[in-house]
Amino acid sequence: MASSRFKTISKDAMNNLLDNKDSKSTARTVRKGEKLFRDYLLETNGGDGNFELLSKSALNDHLRNYYASIKKKGKGNELDGGMYKVNAYTNLRYGLSKYIKKAMGFDIIGDAEFDSSNDVYRAMCKKLAKEGFGKTNHMTSISDEDLTLLYSGNHHAFDVNTPVGLQQKVWYNIVFYMCRRGRENQHDMTKDWYKVGKDASGREYVFQAVSEADKNHSGSKPMKYDETTGESRMYSLPGNPACPVRSFQKYVSKLNPALEKLWQRPLESFVEDAPCWYYMSPVSANNLAGFMKKISKAAGLSYEYTNHCVRSTHITVLDDNDFSVGQIMRSSGHKSESSIKSYASRLSDKKKRNISDALSNAAGLETKSVPAAALGAPPPVAALPGPPVAASFGPPQGVVPGPLPVATLPPADFLPDAFDLVPLDSDPFSQDELLSIDAIMQDLHSSYTPNTTTLQNTHTLDINSTSDNRSFNFMPNINNCNINFNFFGPAPKM
Repeated sequence: MASSRFKTISKDAMNNLLDNKDSKSTARTVRKGEKLFRDYLLETNGGDGNFELLSKSALNDHLRNYYASIKKKGKGNELDGGMYKVNAYTNLRYGLSKYIKKAMGFDIIGDAEFDSSNDVYRAMCKKLAKEGFGKTNHMTSISDEDLTLLYSGNHHAFDVNTPVGLQQKVWYNIVFYMCRRGRENQHDMTKDWYKVGKDASGREYVFQAVSEADKNHSGSKPMKYDETTGESRMYSLPGNPACPVRSFQKYVSKLNPALEKLWQRPLESFVEDAPCWYYMSPVSANNLAGFMKKISKAAGLSYEYTNHCVRSTHITVLDDNDFSVGQIMRSSGHKSESSIKSYASRLSDKKKRNISDALSNAAGLETKSVPAAALGAPPPVAALPGPPVAASFGPPQGVVPGPLPVATLPPADFLPDAFDLVPLDSDPFSQDELLSIDAIMQDLHSSYTPNTTTLQNTHTLDINSTSDNRSFNFMPNINNCNINFNFFGPAPKM
């Protein structure tokens, strides 16, 4: 019998094909919408909660009451968890409509028989918006300060000499440079997903070598000529120890050769020179979904960011650097300009600060840096530029040294390029009575470290720890960007 060019498809295979045509997120929305409506019927109508055999009229009546009474599930033993936000409320109706259309053939959004229940739905959306449930909390972008901290080398989150640090750095780089979604397809990635290429200038870059279906390009419709899943590249930074291409190449070289997955579990114990740093076991999808939260904690960032915050940051950075909407869409893989504008329209912390400062300046209010101590943070390390300066001092007549305070230098923002050390006594002192700042600081037994080219105080000065022959009241005053250090106490014995 001649073989057929067409294969036979079973009914189960056909149903499976149809079930898998939607994205995983859409499938979750459908399951949640169907389950919640069924739970509502069980609680309010009794019976087994089946609604698949209801008429359009009966189903419409149930939906009217359902739309008006739906609430979130409470925590623990609490039954009432509060109202849904408009966006979540809309998703629940969308999920239920998808299920009913497939199971019953009804369109609860478009069919005229469901007009009255849809009126209730629209009225509830307006009510929720008025009560403060209309705003959607978008994923925040990573702040400029935290972006700098990530690559500062002051933590182990991106330590490329450890399996965990190397993996976290490569994962972050790929999501950041390639504008990937939080968890989409990451568990399915293999070693050949990304490759290293070289452009006409000879500069190396990492690019995505495998075509994939994503949220914006599910494959249900042919891609238009101007659509793309993303054309981003991650270029090398020659001479920079944080070069993302070098990190990627090292990571791939350390993967377990017996497993094709790109994200493999790091070894708990490893030898740095060993060829393999990872188990023959993939990182779970749930662990991948929490990578950015883990990195945020390890790096000591100001906020616990999520994976999707990295994608948001990619778009925000491009927008801040004046790339066009079309260019950003080519980089991120978005299909519509409205999606990009939803990111670009958000104000970053930097923009919010600039707007507030502009308004303050317009009102004649001078913008000054706030000392960290005023915000409850420890005083910053103060750097005093300039060569060592000679200090003359002497006791004003009639002054008796009293209790000695602990002096703290002002923040670096308030420090001048040079400072005057002025004796309180108007009579000049002889040259023999002049002491350099280095000598004074050392005699204070403080943590001051003298330097021949700069004056640098590395910690708070404890003026109480003075010698037996000398006591000081150390009072820095700021006047026209000059700091006067006024010393009260007996002159030293020469």
